[in-house]
Amino acid sequence: MGLDTLDEFSPKDSDPISLGDDAIRETRASVKASFGSEHFLDGPHKIPSNTTAARPAAGRAGRVRFNSDSKSIEYDDGSAWQGYTTRKAAATCLWHSTGFNIPSGQTLEIPFDYIIDDPGGYASIANHQIIQPANSMGIVSAYIEFTTGIGGYGCIIIIEQYDGTAWRNLVQGYSPNVQFMNVNTMVDSRWGTPLRVVVTNGSPNTLTTSPTAVGASPRFAYAMLGRTA
Repeated sequence: MGLDTLDEFSPKDSDPISLGDDAIRETRASVKASFGSEHFLDGPHKIPSNTTAARPAAGRAGRVRFNSDSKSIEYDDGSAWQGYTTRKAAATCLWHSTGFNIPSGQTLEIPFDYIIDDPGGYASIANHQIIQPANSMGIVSAYIEFTTGIGGYGCIIIIEQYDGTAWRNLVQGYSPNVQFMNVNTMVDSRWGTPLRVVVTNGSPNTLTTSPTAVGASPRFAYAMLGRTA
């Protein structure tokens, strides 16, 4: 039974009131049969819901359903069901692809020139920065490994955030005598969206980053946790 079974002229005004209730129920059943969708009688729309195992095969692009196992909305892209577990990460990760020298006594911004991954679309290679989405909160991290034998003596690594007027210190780490440096913190875009990494070399030696380090160095990453507005 589908919409083509309904009689647009029934029930008539002269029919018993109960026939009107029957017609509402019949119309609702016909809509569900024709479109696989349902509206509650007071107006809200209700989409199909069932488990992962019970969902229909993908292949009809545009369909939407609620997965009662993952408690999330899924959509059919024409070849597969896409949802919370298959979405791209709201994140980015940058790298400087060659050894970068930091002379003794100098403070330099790391010129990130390579995108490791950017599913969130937050990388700004032209500016060597990460641009955090407005009205969002996330985690930002920076990692540097120096060439073996020199180490980061007296080195400071800082993640800075631009507040519209000046670059502000968001988080920093000090290395008195180590080869590896890593800092990370929460970041809120209400103070500004551009993020960068600055290194101060307080040692008597020129420090050189090690681009062949496991995990990539220097590395600059951001993962968005969610919107704040």
